[in-house]
This record gives sequence, structure tokens and C-alpha cells, in this order.
Amino acid sequence: MSAPNPLISEYNYGLVQEVRLARPPVNAFDVNLVQQLTERLRLLPLEGKRAVVLSGPEGLFSGGFDIKALRTLDREGVKRYVRAYLELQYIIAVSPIPIIAAVTGHCAAGGTALALFCDYRIMARGDFRIGMNEVQFGLCVGKIIHAALRRLVGARHADQLLTSAAMVSAEQAQAAGLVDAVADLDRVVLEAREYAAALTRLPPQAFKGTRQIVRADLVKLFDGSARQDATEEMVEAMLTEESQAALRAFVAKRS
Repeated sequence: MSAPNPLISEYNYGLVQEVRLARPPVNAFDVNLVQQLTERLRLLPLEGKRAVVLSGPEGLFSGGFDIKALRTLDREGVKRYVRAYLELQYIIAVSPIPIIAAVTGHCAAGGTALALFCDYRIMARGDFRIGMNEVQFGLCVGKIIHAALRRLVGARHADQLLTSAAMVSAEQAQAAGLVDAVADLDRVVLEAREYAAALTRLPPQAFKGTRQIVRADLVKLFDGSARQDATEEMVEAMLTEESQAALRAFVAKRS
């Protein structure tokens, strides 16, 4: 295990590096976690790693955005947060090495959105739920996340999952295409590591070229002004009266 980072933990498995979210209680994404994760995913290929497993502790992957932190931000703060989060999505999408999501339990909203940009998703079976439930909090996911979700599950499932704010079981997620495989809780990370290691054993040039082809549509989502447009879209959605009321209600309920 490498020197601990305050918000993530890292485990070295030769050519594969596990990066584990470590921000209790629910691994909610504040700007610090977003920036630390972005920086590590950016640097690991330069450190000689050939694959990454992105995980959480047993029973939980991520609760999504840090709603309490978002409630304290003014417009410029919200804009900085959204820019940072979209940069993290971009870094995962364009990563020169595969990133495997080990969804180790509950995974909501922003946590699920990150998994969309990974190469492969393995989720724990059991009483866990995954979904894009932003509408529940008065938020709109924006065009980039919508397109990434449709890429995985198709138009029908994407539209249903987004508009209903549904949180589904691992088996339902696999049937829809939201996750690729399901494993027992104590094997999720292990199977993600094994899958990642198997990719590193493929002929590297052929793998790299093929991976660029199959992920070109995902990378293209960020072309041109797409990130700037998505930033403005998400910021405006977060600052509507309806959204702010829903976020206040959520924070009050949790308090």
C-alpha cells in the first residue's frame, strides 16, 4: 500500500493499481476528492501502470455529489465544482490505460456517472442499489452524462433510468447493461483486479489501437465546446429555485 492520501487509498498490484475512494461516510464527491482522484488517474499511466481498478469500501462505492458542500457554494463555486467534475469524467474517458470500476455497494448519481466512463463495471450482488437519481434532488445530468448512459444501456433504458430517478439492483443493472458483471461482495475487487490484469497481458499495441477505436465515441462527447456547454447547463440546473429547495430538503432530512 502506498503512502495514504487523505481522500483515497492506493494498492499496488504490479501493472495494476487499485485506487479506493476513502472519504467517509459515503464517499461523496466534494471538490477536493474530485481533484485528488483526477490527479492520480492522470499520473498513473506516466508511472508505468497499465490498468486501474477504481473501488470503494465494502458496501459502498459512492453516494454521488456532496450535497451539503454544494449548498455552501456561490455561483462561481458551483461553476468551479462542475468544471472539476467534468474534468474527472474527461480524464477517465481519455485515459490511455483501462479503468475498471469495482462497484463495491451502493452507488448513486455522481458515483454512477463516473462508472459510465470506465472500461468495465463489476458490481456487488446483494441489497445494494445503483442509479442516476439526480432528478430526485432537482438536478439535471446534462447532455454528456446522458449520452454516456445511452451508449451503455440504449435509449429506452437510459430515458427510463434518468427520468424516474430509479435505483436498481445489481442484477437489474446488469440486465440493462449499466454494469457488465455481478460478483459476491467479497470478490468484487478481486475480480476487477483479475479482469484488469488480463487486459495487461494482451498484445499492447493491438489492445491500445482497438481500445481507441471502441472508445472514440465516448471521447468525442467532450469535443469542441461540449464541456463548456455542459458546465453552463449543469450550473444553471443546480441554481434553480426548484433545485435549491430540493437540496435544502435533502440536507435538512439528513441533519
